[in-house]
Amino acid sequence: MDDVGTRCAGGISLPHTVTLMTTDRCTASCRTCGVGAGPTGSQRLSLHDMRRYVDEAAELGVRLVVFSGGEPFFLGQELDAAVRHAASAGLLTRVVSNAYWAVSQEAALGRLAELREAGLSEVNYSTGDNHQQFVPVQNVVNGIRAAARLGMSCAVMVELHEGSSYTGDSLKAERELSEVVGDPKGRFHIIESPWVDVNTDASQRPGGGHLLTKQTLKHRTGCAGIIGTIAVDSGETMGACCGITRNRIPELTIGSLRRNSMAELVAAMKSDFMKRWLFTQGPEHILAWAAELDTAIEWEARYAHQCHACYAVYRDPAVRAVVARRYERKLLDVSLQYWMMTRPDAHGRGTSKTAQEEQGEESRNDNPEQHLELEAV
Repeated sequence: MDDVGTRCAGGISLPHTVTLMTTDRCTASCRTCGVGAGPTGSQRLSLHDMRRYVDEAAELGVRLVVFSGGEPFFLGQELDAAVRHAASAGLLTRVVSNAYWAVSQEAALGRLAELREAGLSEVNYSTGDNHQQFVPVQNVVNGIRAAARLGMSCAVMVELHEGSSYTGDSLKAERELSEVVGDPKGRFHIIESPWVDVNTDASQRPGGGHLLTKQTLKHRTGCAGIIGTIAVDSGETMGACCGITRNRIPELTIGSLRRNSMAELVAAMKSDFMKRWLFTQGPEHILAWAAELDTAIEWEARYAHQCHACYAVYRDPAVRAVVARRYERKLLDVSLQYWMMTRPDAHGRGTSKTAQEEQGEESRNDNPEQHLELEAV
């Protein structure tokens, strides 16, 4: 799987990815779907809009276009046309699907071959206990094998729950995938991801190394999605990430692309301190920091997925109160780390303010409520 963000020379170019959430229609009705998609979804991006947003993203230096949903294969040949447009602009392309269309090996190979010819670089699939209520795992197996035959990169996200009956190991054990799993070129990846339900006690998440504790905190890093990946949903609204709790966090919605250019919205996003903090250090470390200042904040063994921890940062009144009162303690630290991660390379690609200059501007120009995008609690 191509990690575009880590391949940009001399620092991370932000944003490096745009995700077009092409439609809110999906064949599945997964409980607590992070993007609210389902069979009755009616919104979608037109081909004209997809081409326009690809062009705007390319002008900003984006390297990868992800076509997601809902289920992007509902777009039919317009999906191929949008992929071809992005590929012709020199961009990498990825499609994310539940593989409902891969009903046989022949069907999967035929459909992926069309997209491969259009310029598709990679295909991602989702499966697990929830998804398999609507799409048989055999469809995913068909899709994986088709990608392998076409020499395409392929990744599968396997959802995890407490007591999951289907895991990443289950997928590896599928008899028809024996050769694919051992691909010496490393084009096949399995990613296990805790299922997020913000309405359920987080302690019900998978245990072990997945749950956030003082022992596992050291393994948690900054959020690679926020700022690095911008999302355009089927209503033409731009978000600061494509995380599975983004729709439940108003502060992560940057604005309407019907009223603003992508460049304007990206500039507003990148200047926001809270998003920089999430990008550099991650929501888990923000929760732990806030709990040091307010011992009533509970965070250990409550969150398994980074997106769920982010939801807590924005929605827990106690965390919000600590951040709004004490965020200035983190200004210089976060600004320096952000500058170090995103500074131009030594070959002179432009100029960059120092961390002290950025920190000074933030202190002069923003009050805490505006700066953090945190309304009164």
